[in-house]
Amino acid sequence: MGKRMMLLAAAIISVLTIAGASIAETSGTSRYKTLLESPEGRRKLTALAQMEETRTVAQHTIEPLLSDPDGLIRLRCAEVLGRIARPAHVPYLEKLIEDKDTDVVETAIFSLGLIGGKEALDPIRRCLSNRPRNTKARALEALGKTGVSEAAPLIIPFLRDFHSSLRAKASLALAALGDSASASVCVTSLYDPDETVASCALYALGRLGHEEAAGRMIPFLSNKHPQVKTRAAEALGRLESEKAIGPIADLLADEDRMVAVKAAEALSRIGGKKSAKALERLLGSTDSYLKTVALEGIASTENKRSFEAVEPLLKDSSPMVRRSALRAAAATGRKNARTYLLKAFREGTRPEKMTALELLGGLSVQEDLRLLVETLTSNEDHILREGAAAGLKNWKNIEDLVRSVD
Repeated sequence: MGKRMMLLAAAIISVLTIAGASIAETSGTSRYKTLLESPEGRRKLTALAQMEETRTVAQHTIEPLLSDPDGLIRLRCAEVLGRIARPAHVPYLEKLIEDKDTDVVETAIFSLGLIGGKEALDPIRRCLSNRPRNTKARALEALGKTGVSEAAPLIIPFLRDFHSSLRAKASLALAALGDSASASVCVTSLYDPDETVASCALYALGRLGHEEAAGRMIPFLSNKHPQVKTRAAEALGRLESEKAIGPIADLLADEDRMVAVKAAEALSRIGGKKSAKALERLLGSTDSYLKTVALEGIASTENKRSFEAVEPLLKDSSPMVRRSALRAAAATGRKNARTYLLKAFREGTRPEKMTALELLGGLSVQEDLRLLVETLTSNEDHILREGAAAGLKNWKNIEDLVRSVD
């Protein structure tokens, strides 16, 4: 064994030992305890670690481990093969999906999804019939990861499965697959009696960019179930549906915080003056995250009328909100915000100073060029140098930069 491999083996065993000790303290057991206590167990774990590190799988080494009496070794085989993710290793995982240990089977299925491609489709397909429901769910997830359109016909029938959990998984799998051609089949699932299935269908339609369904999705913003409202807002935001601005804005005051958050994020995605006006309602909130999202959305609109509403947030108690307020002020007030940016550079926290420098560059006022150049070349604080570099990158007239070097 080479020196590098010996060091790797020692590191792996050390990590596993520490992890085992940590688990033992809390649960009285360790996942790798028995293996680590045995020289043979350590040898097997080291061999698997070497495979993962070198991304090389030797047939004479892996095959005995695939049939090892210890389920943890077989599970590690599945993990390693998935992390290496080579189509040539699919036959090894085909053996593991027939394992008697459910954890091994599900890990092998997951790894097939990581390998992806057409080579993985057939073994995953075999896990969709005459298997426990959880195994089928893992197979659907894996199909979504394969990245090939041929997986869609294997997933679609499960949109009508008797078990609602599999119907939900099918929508999520199609969303992960990213096959926009299959988006239309998810529309029917919007009206599923199970709200989880409906919410997953909304998620899929948003992720797949199915704009034609936006009109059907808007009524779900007033659904009684928070998760449905959340997914509807998120999906319509991704679709940038301007028709949904009003109904989404109504959710900003929803009693469920996550619904309000997703509504704010959706309006930020949609953008435009109407969205900005709606987001201004959140600037008086006591929730710093909601204010931050609102400010980011307002900044994206660059609506001059919002500058006055943004100004008070420049003095907010939250550093996160103040930084977002600087961006919103620069976007909506342009040079009217310069005074605030200079003050933030003089008096703000290091992250605020960095943001101020970046934004001053975007305003490109001639008097500020020297500040940016000197900060970049002379300041010892790398955070401020980074802000100055970003500011110079944002500078509008490249000839000014050339003259400053001369």
